[in-house]
Amino acid sequence: GNFLSKYTSGGEPIWAKSTSSNLKEMFLACEGTDIYAAGGFQNQINMDGQLYNAAPQGSACMYKVNSNGTICWTKTLGNVYAKFSSINIDKLNKTIWLSGGYSSQLNISTQTGTYSFSSPDYYGYNLDFFVLQADTAGSWNTINMVETVNGQMWGSTSNIQNGKFAVAGPFWGKAVFNKNSNGKDTLSGPLGNVSYDGLVAFFGNNSIVTETNEFLTPLNKLLVYPNPSNGQLTIDPNISSEYNLEIYDAIGKTVYTETNLIGRKEYSELHLTPGAYSIQIRSKQRSIMPLIYKRPFHCCFVARTHTNS
Repeated sequence: GNFLSKYTSGGEPIWAKSTSSNLKEMFLACEGTDIYAAGGFQNQINMDGQLYNAAPQGSACMYKVNSNGTICWTKTLGNVYAKFSSINIDKLNKTIWLSGGYSSQLNISTQTGTYSFSSPDYYGYNLDFFVLQADTAGSWNTINMVETVNGQMWGSTSNIQNGKFAVAGPFWGKAVFNKNSNGKDTLSGPLGNVSYDGLVAFFGNNSIVTETNEFLTPLNKLLVYPNPSNGQLTIDPNISSEYNLEIYDAIGKTVYTETNLIGRKEYSELHLTPGAYSIQIRSKQRSIMPLIYKRPFHCCFVARTHTNS
């Protein structure tokens, strides 16, 4: 089974709560003394006596727990398959931002209207991406769908400032962002599901896209190609000299080291547990360190890159 627990700042347990073993890859966010969790579930979950049934291939799930460990409410989403990949809270405006993916069809009612989305199947995949805004009572406020053409994307939201959020993640094919009722931004990545580019999109109020940007493609920069389909991670520093590779966990501990490397390297299994990691590439010319996240459901994606010449 799964559990959720709360501790004092000194590490003493306050309470522990058992949750359904069918909940999968839950991500947490806190606002005051309340805890919000988002992810997915299979089959059926029992949330403090209330039963929820999943879509045939799994549903997205979000729930709120108060300071005493009581589940306040549970919300589910999905017709065929859906799952949340991140959750963040805009504390200034008391809103919740979620990202996720769905396949085939997604019906949702928000405060701005009722929508029905469909996701065509390409290369054996059918996964479109969405950014969803909710309030702290669990009502869906707005949604912005990212259409993929001959491709797929996955990503996670992060809080920038003043209610502005960014989504970063891998994609291939084309990603079409709806900026407003009259405009769209289209980013083109590799064709086929072998290599991925990265993208970042900025969302303002009402989930409207204000800016999009493609990254990981310029020359003379480290290229990291995460493959969400099979967990493979490809690293290409684009330098001719030897370099050393180190991977650190969130507290700075070295978890993987390889020296005297030349050229592009592919890693099918790094045996990293889910979490945040930094990759350090060192050569005589420069040092590069991108931050990556390993998700339990898909794999890694670059969040940002810092270069010291």
